[in-house]
Amino acid sequence: MQNVTNSAAELLTKLRLSSMDLRFVAAYALVLIAAALLTPLRVPEVLSLGWSVHFSWSGFWTWISRALDPSPLAYLIQLPFVLAFGASRLGPRIPGILFAAVSCVLFLRLAQRAAVKRHYEALLLFMLLPVQLLAVMASTQYEMATVFVLFTTLAFFDLVAQPSYKTGAIFAIAVTICLYTDRHAALPAVGAVLFLLRFSGRPRERQAVWFALASCLAAATMYFPYYVWAHRKADPYWLVEPGLSVSRFANGTIVEWALAAAVLIILAGIIGGAGVSFRLPISQVKRRLILFCLFGSVIVTLAFIVSSSLYMLYPLATRDLLYAAPSAVIVFVMTVDWLMEKTALRIPIAAVAITVLVVCALTDIEWVTSPKENIALESRYIAPELTGDSCVIFVSLGYSSTLFLVFQPQLESRQCQDYFHHRIVLANHPYVRPDQQADAEGYFRGLNFRVAKRIRSGGGEIVVEQNN
Repeated sequence: MQNVTNSAAELLTKLRLSSMDLRFVAAYALVLIAAALLTPLRVPEVLSLGWSVHFSWSGFWTWISRALDPSPLAYLIQLPFVLAFGASRLGPRIPGILFAAVSCVLFLRLAQRAAVKRHYEALLLFMLLPVQLLAVMASTQYEMATVFVLFTTLAFFDLVAQPSYKTGAIFAIAVTICLYTDRHAALPAVGAVLFLLRFSGRPRERQAVWFALASCLAAATMYFPYYVWAHRKADPYWLVEPGLSVSRFANGTIVEWALAAAVLIILAGIIGGAGVSFRLPISQVKRRLILFCLFGSVIVTLAFIVSSSLYMLYPLATRDLLYAAPSAVIVFVMTVDWLMEKTALRIPIAAVAITVLVVCALTDIEWVTSPKENIALESRYIAPELTGDSCVIFVSLGYSSTLFLVFQPQLESRQCQDYFHHRIVLANHPYVRPDQQADAEGYFRGLNFRVAKRIRSGGGEIVVEQNN
């Protein structure tokens, strides 16, 4: 145990920051704080705060178990900030901002370990990725899990460099922490281990493969009991964020189309990185290994998340792809490094890389300055409409009421118990589908109600129905 502790301490001492590192991380943290203050809490964030409406420890653990992706570590770390600051814009996001700063430090160390020549440019791209900003603003487990993904990746390469029970134990603990933060966060480690098999002909790498496989098995064994317990309690009616779709791109803005093109460029660079790992000189076998294993992290993570989404018929949420981002950025920039060595390609490759950075920055700015969801604002319009003989219905049932009660808990006593009222207020949150809203309005139309007022706010709509 002492050896494991010492090895973990050695890993942490490698994270000391230079003055340039500090400037980058401090500037990024300030930008995130400003973005958090400007951006209203989104539906997934508000839903994750449902336990705070009537806080109790039993209710807290029950709420975690109901989530489709239960992550006890994330909720526990967020707990004191929510109790201190409530459902404010900044309070629930403080852990995400802190973990984002740590993820930048770990990313730099991983880029330097991979011998990325333009590691600060790689860090800038990592910071500007829209999925990174989305994760920070999500107030849930994503940014925290990203930190553990990066730590696990560094631990993996330590294991490859020095296969032993000590480095194997650290890797196993790191993978376990990933699983308890978000089970998808272990996918990059699995991908790296599988793609390490390419180098199993070398004695040290073959030994590392066995240690890594044993570590992954141990981590899965430690996580399995909790998964079985939580999976049985998960609520199938949990609100799910609308995912990527063809119609979303068809109605997208110019910036969104430019982002789609930038993503394709990055994917092309990632695929090219696999080829570069074979074309590097034999003398650079360490870079070959790191590049190919990081490529494996990206491929396995993306393949599993996309295929499971299609199989389970769950929408593919953008932020679910975050765990592939660190490895994807490093492989992309390493490909750019290799191409920039070709004199004829230097200028066009640099132009493409700069364009990707600019598009990511513009997407972040558009997302922060033009929020599409604002439950806090929408909830304020409900109480003034509850006058006289009236009550409120939160359309689509499930956890719809929770979204509004987080900001306006007094509405709980005004929910409709029956429909024998002169005035009924229908509260539609941003994720209510048009057909669900039409069904609700049609039902009350059949009860001789008419629409007296519509209030569109925060991405949702408040519909006031009055009995004729």
